[in-house]
Amino acid sequence: MKNFKLMLKLIGKFKIMLVLACMLAATMLPAQTFDRQLDAVAKLYSAKKYAELLKKVESLKASPELEDLKLFVQAESLKNLGRKIEALNLYGMVISRYPETEAALQSRMPHFLLQLETADENAVARLEAAGREMPTPWLRGTALEKLSEMPFLKPGRKSRIAIQALRGYHSNKVFYRSAAASQPLLKKILLKPDEWAFEDDEWLEILLLANSEGVIDDFFKKSHGQAKLLGKWGQPTVDLFKAEALRQSNKLTQAMPLYNSVINARKAAPAVMALAHQLRGDAYHFNNQHAEAIADYRVVLQAQTFPGNETAALYRKMRSAFQLGNDAETLELLNRLLKAGDLGNLFPVHIYEMGLEHFDNGRKARAVPFFMLLARNFPGHYRADDALGYSILALGEKSDEAQTLLKLLKKKYPNSFFITWVAPASRNDKLLLNGKTAGKLTSTLKKRCDAMKKMWKTDFAGLARAEAIRLTDQNPANIALYKAIIDIASANNDYNQLTAFAERLFRQTLEADRSLDTLPEWVWKAMYPFAYETQVRANAKKFGIDPFWILSIMREESHFNPQTLSRSNAHSLMQILPSTGKWIAGKLGEKGYTQKKLWEVDLNIRYGSWYLKFLADMFKGDLYLASSAYNGGQGNVTRKVEQGPHANLPVLDRLDRIPLPETRDYYKKVMGSHWNYTRLYK
Repeated sequence: MKNFKLMLKLIGKFKIMLVLACMLAATMLPAQTFDRQLDAVAKLYSAKKYAELLKKVESLKASPELEDLKLFVQAESLKNLGRKIEALNLYGMVISRYPETEAALQSRMPHFLLQLETADENAVARLEAAGREMPTPWLRGTALEKLSEMPFLKPGRKSRIAIQALRGYHSNKVFYRSAAASQPLLKKILLKPDEWAFEDDEWLEILLLANSEGVIDDFFKKSHGQAKLLGKWGQPTVDLFKAEALRQSNKLTQAMPLYNSVINARKAAPAVMALAHQLRGDAYHFNNQHAEAIADYRVVLQAQTFPGNETAALYRKMRSAFQLGNDAETLELLNRLLKAGDLGNLFPVHIYEMGLEHFDNGRKARAVPFFMLLARNFPGHYRADDALGYSILALGEKSDEAQTLLKLLKKKYPNSFFITWVAPASRNDKLLLNGKTAGKLTSTLKKRCDAMKKMWKTDFAGLARAEAIRLTDQNPANIALYKAIIDIASANNDYNQLTAFAERLFRQTLEADRSLDTLPEWVWKAMYPFAYETQVRANAKKFGIDPFWILSIMREESHFNPQTLSRSNAHSLMQILPSTGKWIAGKLGEKGYTQKKLWEVDLNIRYGSWYLKFLADMFKGDLYLASSAYNGGQGNVTRKVEQGPHANLPVLDRLDRIPLPETRDYYKKVMGSHWNYTRLYK
């Protein structure tokens, strides 16, 4: 009897636990439903089937990490179905509740535009502030430009908002870069200047921006008293911009008298005179009259006043000084420019090119300071290890200084092709990595990574990748974050993004003044993934070539993106031209070839592998020459390398003299990857 009562008691407890479990399951199941339906939701979103999408999504509950996406999808659906007030509220919820997510970033512009639809004069100040606070130049410029178009705005306020829009578009912009999105607004202002109420300085600012965007000619398409608009800046400034319009139309001989008339008259205000010297200096600079350009830039740099651009004058003076062979002045100006802030990716490229020009022309000692300036100041740049490699060659591989640099190259850039060139014995060195474990993510980052993991396998993958880029920018060289992202890309066989994020981590590690050998092996295998392993191994065996060579070519050609289409119409992973594909099909005896078939992964890898075998046989097994021919053409490599003036030099020395800049870089990248693949996987 006692046991029977005990059994009843246990059954009662079991029933209670069962009821609780069912209740818990009932609360958890809806939270997972949106996540489980994510692929179907993404397909409806991509197909723009908003009515069906809204009906589906409204009945689902999302997990905490995907709640922002669900709200965003609902808002997008409501907006496109004309239910704008509801959409406005949901966009606002995404922005306020989840401000750091990609969904919030994507919500900002539609949220702003929906507010404009019902805005009145009382809302302008709030919307103007919101526009200025947009997180990117394009968003700032676009939002404020749209606000400036409100029909009830008076000219003064409209003009104030419009110039803020232009400043938004051009914010954080290096002087030589274009902000193309600003051009329609600039043209609108220039073609109908009487509709605007800008101050004198604002007109000058607008004309400078229009000049930088190459649309200054629009200011002169109608006669509307340009000098009056410019007020205190007067007719001399109008003449200078007339000269710029002529120069941009390749009419330099007509432009020069206008520059000269302003400068020689010596009647304009000092600031206008400085501008005249800057614009004429640019005209001389781009016409390769470098001594004259330098003389004008010196005047600008002495004035140091608006509307002169000191950074632009310094930069172009530096470039002109180099062209005149004045290395001392060039290097002095380079060091001044290094203190001027971020000058964009073109700056280190120009430093490298100046060093390479000296090197190629036999001025090797003069090349070294340029190469070393790049290596010291831009360690994460893709040319940094090249700069160290060429410095070693310039100094003589056996010199003490070169040996010191070689140790630095091996330590900091253990993946560099130049190690195999300047120290051939190192080709057999093992890859020694000292990387530590990834560590743990913060709860916030973990939540976002959980969201990306779910989105990456759907049509929302683009949102996930964009957020991964922003997160890695905000958390540079965060190993735990990169591990999570790389694991997600790997799980989805997204080899393109696998290498892309590994490259970002490589760069950020170097920029943090750490060596690449501090990264763990999984990072290196993401940098050099064994992509499409089944097809690569099968074709390597079939054609008798190295599988790591196939991977290296594929990595350089397409970065493992099967959808890649080049400007020359080369297709997919191995970047095969339609004409080459037709020729290969004939050689293989395959009938029914069409250009469309080049998009088939299996066929593309097979054709590319066959062609590699063909080139390897042609160049007697020399993979350096065969790789160069894959890029530059077998005829070019035969004529310009093997039968050229340097045919008696060792293969790497003669290939480095090939008069095809792209091919000169290409074989280094391919064979550097081949070396690293071999060390990682063989």
